[in-house]
This record gives sequence, structure tokens and C-alpha cells, in this order.
Amino acid sequence: MQINKKIIAIALVSCIVLSCKKEYSVENGPFDPNNPKIGANCRLSQIVEVDSSSGAGFGSLNAYFNANDQVTRVSTFDSVQGLTIYNADITYSGDTMRVNAQEYFILDASKKAMEFHTFQDPVDTSSGKITFVYSYLASGHLAKKEIFVGGIPIPAVRFTYTWSGDNLTSVEGLVVVPGAEQKLFSAIMTYDNTQTVKNFIPIFPDGFETVPYIMAINLGLTSRNVLTSLSASNYDNSGNLSQTLTTTFTGQKFSPDGYLVEWMASGDLPANSGLPTGLTRFHYHCK
Repeated sequence: MQINKKIIAIALVSCIVLSCKKEYSVENGPFDPNNPKIGANCRLSQIVEVDSSSGAGFGSLNAYFNANDQVTRVSTFDSVQGLTIYNADITYSGDTMRVNAQEYFILDASKKAMEFHTFQDPVDTSSGKITFVYSYLASGHLAKKEIFVGGIPIPAVRFTYTWSGDNLTSVEGLVVVPGAEQKLFSAIMTYDNTQTVKNFIPIFPDGFETVPYIMAINLGLTSRNVLTSLSASNYDNSGNLSQTLTTTFTGQKFSPDGYLVEWMASGDLPANSGLPTGLTRFHYHCK
């Protein structure tokens, strides 16, 4: 179906700069057990894929903060070749958070993302406008994401989020064009309900449009507990199951003040979440 193919194409374009295995650097070094506390008010600033035998970094996604605790740049870096793979300078004006000349988020008064404006091909403004609209529950958790194509006033795709015990437990994506309704995506997530995680990023397995900016944007309250598994399924243009990707997360290490500093992601790449497979370390920026 045409609408379905358009949305899949957007996903591929949006994720391409973050799917390379060789984007890496470990700028802040490993977690220091001799100085274990992170801080009182800190946010994730770097996600690093690490070689479990040598400790060398394979890839990283980085966020850089100004004195107002705003992210002003995000990047991925290949330190083997000394190349920046992706870089975006972020600017703020009123309710607008602009990530480049063509793409921007609209924020509400509490700085939550309400809309993301882009194009089918983000570098080609003639390719057709795409708008993502986010809405939230009274609790502050993300309730749904709707994708609008061009100037059509009804959404083409809707993602719905189910929360339980303050954790995101399932996602369902549907093509909702009247007369062409069908299933597009589904995901199930499980948690260790005995271990809370402090100030972590939102993990949305359908979040292809937000991957580069996941440490920069506010998408509402994040899950309370640490993730232990993610199973995501894609459906073809007839609504039939075409692929299921499953990732498990083990070996979680925390700082004494509750920040996740390391885990092992095994199985399939948790696509569209901003998370790599393998040994992953997390670094933080503190006010």
C-alpha cells in the first residue's frame, strides 16, 4: 500500500546514520569504581557500544549541553577514521527546537515534544512534508504518536503506548487511513520490577524519527524500572507478520545513586530505540 511504503521509507532514511557498527568513541572513559556516584541532577549524555574483551569503544551517540542544561549538539563519531558520521547543531527559539534547516520540534510550556516536522527525504524539501504529533496521558506518559502526510488532516499512521506500573509495556502501530486500516508494528517490553532506573532516556522501539535526538528531547515520563527484554514485530503491506526482533538486557550495573552505567544487550539490534547491541556503557552530564 502506498502510505505504508512511504512510512517505511521515512524510517530507513531516519535511521541510516545510526545503524553503522563503526561509529564510536569512548570520550568519558569507563565507569570509575573509585568515584562511583554520578550526581544529584544528571542526564544521559553518551551511549557507547563497547568491545567486551578489550574495552574499546565500537560506537557512540553523544549529546553536548550548554549552561542552561539544553542539548545544543548531537553527534556520532568514528574514532578509528577520526570522522564525525553525523552531527546536528540544535537551536531554540520560543516553542521551537530546530535540529537543522528543514527539521524541527514544537515544544509545550513544560518543554515536552508535541510535534516533529520533517520531510519524506529530510534533505529534499520537495519530497513531501511529514508531521509527527505526540499526545500525553494525564500522568505525563506518552499516549500516542500520529503521523500526518502532506496536508492531509487525518493521520496516516497511529502508534499507541500502553503503560503498567509506570513502565512502557507495549506499543501498537496501525495504518489508520479510512478504508486501508492494517497493522504495521507491535512491541512488548519487560522489566526488572525490583530495580528502578534514574533519569534514563525514553525507550520507544518505534522511535525512528527521534533516535538522533533521544537525549535532547522530552517525551514525557520515562519507564520507572530497568528494561530486561524488547520484542518488536513488523508487518508487511498486507498486514501480515514479516519479522520479529528480540533483544534481552542483562548484567545491569548501577551507580550507588541509581543511574544505569552498563548492561549487555543480546540478540537482535533493538532498532529505532537508539540502543546498540553488545556491551553498552552510559555516561551522564550533571548540572
